Amino acid sequence: METLHIGGGGARHHRPARGRRGGGPPLRLVLRQAAPDWGPSRASLANRSWFELQWALASHGSCRTVEAIALLEQSARHARAAGAGPVAVAAREQIALMYAVAGYTQTAVEHLGAAGSRPRGSAVARLIEGILLLDRLDPRASDCFSIPGADDIEEWAVVAWARTQYAMLFGDPIVALAEVNRMAVRHLHTSRQGSANRYLVDRAVADLGLALGELDRAQRHLGECGSLESLFAVPRARLAYICGDHAKAGGIAAAHAWEPATTLRDRIELVMLRAAAALARKDAEGARLQFSRAHRLAAETGTLIPYTALPREACDRLLDLIGNPLAPSVVERIHEHRQPYPARGRLITLTPREKVVLGAMVEHETLADIAEELVLSLNTIKKQAHAVYAKLGVHDRQSALLVANRLGLLPDPAPDPSPAGRAEEGSRASRLPILPRTA
Repeated sequence: METLHIGGGGARHHRPARGRRGGGPPLRLVLRQAAPDWGPSRASLANRSWFELQWALASHGSCRTVEAIALLEQSARHARAAGAGPVAVAAREQIALMYAVAGYTQTAVEHLGAAGSRPRGSAVARLIEGILLLDRLDPRASDCFSIPGADDIEEWAVVAWARTQYAMLFGDPIVALAEVNRMAVRHLHTSRQGSANRYLVDRAVADLGLALGELDRAQRHLGECGSLESLFAVPRARLAYICGDHAKAGGIAAAHAWEPATTLRDRIELVMLRAAAALARKDAEGARLQFSRAHRLAAETGTLIPYTALPREACDRLLDLIGNPLAPSVVERIHEHRQPYPARGRLITLTPREKVVLGAMVEHETLADIAEELVLSLNTIKKQAHAVYAKLGVHDRQSALLVANRLGLLPDPAPDPSPAGRAEEGSRASRLPILPRTA
């Protein structure tokens, strides 16, 4: 997957892809085939700029971000030459949005300024403004994410992701999870595996699962997110850190932080997690080195969110190690916000048979009924049930179901795409959305 990365002192991008990516024909072939339709007139240039804008959006939807940006740049140039101002503005806004989501805030601001957009001139401009405000821990970001008809705009997945980030700092993660679930079910047709929409939804779901302490459910969800590990390195490293496996957390962070496929936003979080993991292993020098790097990157972009994502005690100790470079007012702003993630937690490992018994408890009130359903002796079911109780730290079926539901250990029903089913999905806030794993 092509993504933006840091180089030469700022954000840059690679040259457009030359081969087939995501099933689409090469960019040069498409433009060559379309070229005979373009003439020297302003009308032809306007048509070409619109064509390039639409192709760019399709490329970005298939996660060909670098190709998309190259096309958007061409679209903006041709639109300006043709006097097609709305197309030029739309292209620049899309570039700015891609950079804002990836964490390249200064570049996003430059492109938004080049677009000549008013802060509330379009849904995309409002989204960008909200992301930039949220990076500074400004609660006014909520106004920017309250976009009328957000369910129906092309950038609905960005809205879902942005609202998730806001909910973990200022709002209610449970409500946000229900909202993401509802939007994902509504847009199943545009959330195919490998798409940008699918990635944003999966990432939002993973982050919310961790924020809610549903570690087992988050782990299961991450295991279903495909083979592109770098895209989900942050939640995987965070899960390991929360569970106390600091060596694993540091290893994941070290392996993916500087990959070209890692966005700047994720890079900062990974390096900070690596620093926190080193600190937990009593490697003060390693922690200082990594946190110093992360702090420099965060300072360049102006984001404060990664500091809040660390346990408060760890963040304060890491800041001490690098000489407390943040202004007291900034530190106070960081401390004012609740920690979006639990400082520690544990994964519950059930055997396959224990999972079956736990699942049967949902449908049956007595162990005798479960034994009859599974065609096993009552004594066998009692032993397995008591093993489940012990692992969950409870003593009865009702408590076991409450704890298992909170931890995400209960099996999830398949989604119902009907209107009634979508309404029910939206109200089921305690579980993660289930999306088909086929392309």
